[in-house]
Amino acid sequence: MAFKPGMSGNPGGRPKGVKSVRKAAQLHTAEALATLVEIMKDSKSSSGSRVAAANALLDRGWGKIGPSEDSFLDVTVLSDADLKKIIDGKY
Repeated sequence: MAFKPGMSGNPGGRPKGVKSVRKAAQLHTAEALATLVEIMKDSKSSSGSRVAAANALLDRGWGKIGPSEDSFLDVTVLSDADLKKIIDGKY
């Protein structure tokens, strides 16, 4: 549905509660990251949980890879030394 010129698709704007929820969530960022790291490193956690935690950390630290970037770097072919360089920012 097209909007008439000068008409907003969201005349009320963003709901006011969204900012307060976002700020409340941001207050727990360090704790949430620590929890993700703990799950990722816990050998007793399921593989799926560990992968999900690792992906969440990578997405937040490096951003999600878009479709055009998908073939940019195949980390499955990198050595442990190369991966460490990437992590340390020396690649």
